[in-house]
Amino acid sequence: MFKAKENIILIRGAGDLGSGVALRLFKSGFYVVMCEIEKPSCIRRTVSFSQGIYDGFMEIEGVRAERIDDINKIVPSLKKGIIPLVIDKDSTKTINFLKPKILIDAILAKKNTGTNRDMAPFTIALGPGFTAGFDADKVIETKRGHYLGRVIEDGCAIDDTGIPGKIEGFGRERVIFSDSSGIFKSDKKIGDTVNKGDIIAYIDDVPLYTEIDGVIRGLLVNGYEVTNHFKCADVDPRMDAVNYIHTVSDKARAIAGGVLECVVSYLNEERNVKKKNSFDSADIKNAVDKLLDSNPDVLCAYVDGSYSEEKKQYSYAAIMIDKDEYKEFSGLGNRDEYLKYRNVAGEIKASVFAMNYALKTGKKKLKIFYDYKGIECWCTEEWKAKNDLTKTYKDCFDKIKDKIDISFESVKAHTDDVLNNRADFLAGEVVGRGR
Repeated sequence: MFKAKENIILIRGAGDLGSGVALRLFKSGFYVVMCEIEKPSCIRRTVSFSQGIYDGFMEIEGVRAERIDDINKIVPSLKKGIIPLVIDKDSTKTINFLKPKILIDAILAKKNTGTNRDMAPFTIALGPGFTAGFDADKVIETKRGHYLGRVIEDGCAIDDTGIPGKIEGFGRERVIFSDSSGIFKSDKKIGDTVNKGDIIAYIDDVPLYTEIDGVIRGLLVNGYEVTNHFKCADVDPRMDAVNYIHTVSDKARAIAGGVLECVVSYLNEERNVKKKNSFDSADIKNAVDKLLDSNPDVLCAYVDGSYSEEKKQYSYAAIMIDKDEYKEFSGLGNRDEYLKYRNVAGEIKASVFAMNYALKTGKKKLKIFYDYKGIECWCTEEWKAKNDLTKTYKDCFDKIKDKIDISFESVKAHTDDVLNNRADFLAGEVVGRGR
């Protein structure tokens, strides 16, 4: 039975890499919806569902996507085995309509253009410009090389160098950029063979030349208005590349594999964990007993933070546990200047709360359990505190560390750790997210 609200994965961006992800997910049995801008600038148009924005439909490796101009037609299209393409620049109307379980940012803008963790219960972002655990739950490496497709759980993807990955020794030379602004036009088509020095297109009356021999793998749509240094074409030096132009690239497949790993892992974890708003007292007691057995004479604190984009508020939660007590604390943050740090502000507030609570109650040892790496790394200086929030946090730790023996332990988010799930729920409950 089709259950739209429970099964849909929304992808922001339908270029070649996003399309590779969509294809892998669709063929793995997931319902996929894609959001695009009104005039996509993807050049690998034979393997990009975004071409369907211009043509009304696009088919890649037997999978069909269709432009949907009425949002109410999304679900009927999914039922027919079609990937809906929606023109929705910031994805807001589509998110509000579908409330997808999983959202993937595949815009590949080398920066975050608006994606945040409040858009869906689980968010994935491709490439540089995102921090896992901050503006997306997981990040996928997109740079060619050993780490391509790797799932990043803490931190960022490798920074963009501005130099295309090499194919048969050619990097920058295989990608053609505009030398001026104007209207792009070309009488070439994807799959054509070209030689070094050939005119491949014009920007108004200014010609663009190829720098290598090869096969045109990517070409901007005719009539597109470009700015200076706009990516217009891609020449593949492999002369047999004509056989590849209608199939998803090796790079897209590797990235799609990382995404599929994230999705399946998240859904498996979700199946194994009770809903966050339902906690059995016996489960909590068992978790507490197990915790105290391995941490005698230590005050343990499970900390977490949350953020509501709608309410523009961040929140915190701390569960304080030792042999004599089990207490839950949660609340809203009260520093407007920290709103830009979103859930991280709440994570830090929870950790500071735990430190101050230990100090006030005369505890000698405190162990902080966290699922965001910065909670420990800013204190240990593994990460450098660079902004007002993290500097204040580091100062707080430095003032207390000589009075209390503070240690840290990382726990994985969205697993069967009952106490971490409880802290996550408490923080989300305060701002009405229920993450």
